[in-house]
Amino acid sequence: SPLEGMGMKFVLEAEENGIDYRLLVAIAGRESTFGKNACKKALNSWMGYGSCRMSFKSPDDAIERVSASLGGNDDKTDQHYAGKTTAQILRKYNSVIPNYPQEVMRIMKKIDKDEPIV
Repeated sequence: SPLEGMGMKFVLEAEENGIDYRLLVAIAGRESTFGKNACKKALNSWMGYGSCRMSFKSPDDAIERVSASLGGNDDKTDQHYAGKTTAQILRKYNSVIPNYPQEVMRIMKKIDKDEPIV
């Protein structure tokens, strides 16, 4: 996976932004097969953020910016994500696919089945 070796970055940014450490990894799994099928028209966009219309300077930049957004710590997107549960975050993240939250949370459970998703 192109995301190999990025685990600690995902964990640190999740902790800093108050989101589940599995969330962005699972979104990347659902959106791009963990980076293998990333958006072609946007750089470092393996999470499908902004409907693949948003590029990032680097993988680290993508993790930092999307974590901040989903954690409600970005002034441009906080009204969508601040104070939301994981399921609510995912419903906002992709409101088009009816089972999107369940699909992503299924991947999250595979990452750590013993950790509850809140």
